[in-house]
Amino acid sequence: QTKKDHLISLSGVTHADGSCRIQTVNQKQNQLYYNLLRHLKAKTGVGVCLNTSFNLKYEPIVSTPQQAIATFYASGLDALIIGNYLVRK
Repeated sequence: QTKKDHLISLSGVTHADGSCRIQTVNQKQNQLYYNLLRHLKAKTGVGVCLNTSFNLKYEPIVSTPQQAIATFYASGLDALIIGNYLVRK
């Protein structure tokens, strides 16, 4: 359940009933993702990232870097991060 004082800042990850599916990450578990969340918090005040499937309508979910790049270029996204790499159109 999203705490009431975070409903506005976490509205994008909170369901209509006020619930959310929180997953935590620690530095030892996944340092790269942990650092991303830490930098998001420093920049926006909220160290939260919405994690969703990556695919376009009628396409299977991306499962390789090659598929991710092809889907990225076919989408309206501006940037794609794969591991240590940032890809921009």
